[in-house]
Amino acid sequence: MASSLRADLGVTVTRRLEAESISVGLGTELAMVWGTLRVESDEHDLLCITVGVVFNDLGVARPEETGSLVAHAVDIMARVCQVEDNAFHAGITQAFAMAVLIMIGKLTWR
Repeated sequence: MASSLRADLGVTVTRRLEAESISVGLGTELAMVWGTLRVESDEHDLLCITVGVVFNDLGVARPEETGSLVAHAVDIMARVCQVEDNAFHAGITQAFAMAVLIMIGKLTWR
């Protein structure tokens, strides 16, 4: 009977040591995941602030609902492309107007 109790005690101690080892490993893993989550959260916060600044710079109202960040980025890029196109066309129009004025000036000077 004593040897049976010693065997049971040995098994119990072994299981407890294994459980403690697993617990320490899970605690370490949890700490690593928590650190990664904090970094991701900080990056998300910075990205949200950046998107807000871009919305403000473009004069675009931020949507009330928080939809897909990718969809917002695509909308911003479309707006930027439109602004670039408008600036390009305005530059061409201005250059053409200047050329016409120069030609008119040359025609009237003769």
